[in-house]
Amino acid sequence: MIIADISQEPRLWFGIGILYDRYGSLEHAEEAFSAVMHMAPDFAKGTEIYFRLGIIYKQQHKYEASLEVCHTIFYAQLLLTMVVLSIHRKQPSSPPYGGRHLVPNWTRLRAVERCKYFDVLACLTS
Repeated sequence: MIIADISQEPRLWFGIGILYDRYGSLEHAEEAFSAVMHMAPDFAKGTEIYFRLGIIYKQQHKYEASLEVCHTIFYAQLLLTMVVLSIHRKQPSSPPYGGRHLVPNWTRLRAVERCKYFDVLACLTS
């Protein structure tokens, strides 16, 4: 039946979570977002879900959980950066098309990651 297939759709639960969050039903939003991450751990908007969960936990005064989610976001972004860097290292030292590299150097990437981390911390702790 179609209903059974829809009930396991992560995008549906993501939308439901956003609606609950927008209307202030934090417990229901938390359940919906957690359900998405259990259904599809590699969900495309996983970082956004963790960010929203961090804010929800902060509003519920669950500060430890909020910081834990913040660390999850940070390490996911760090892992992504490491993957991009490993791909970058395999590229030739001078691009064949005569332009700049598509990926910035390691120092700039580290600075960007630190900024993202502190932006998330600032948002969660404000």
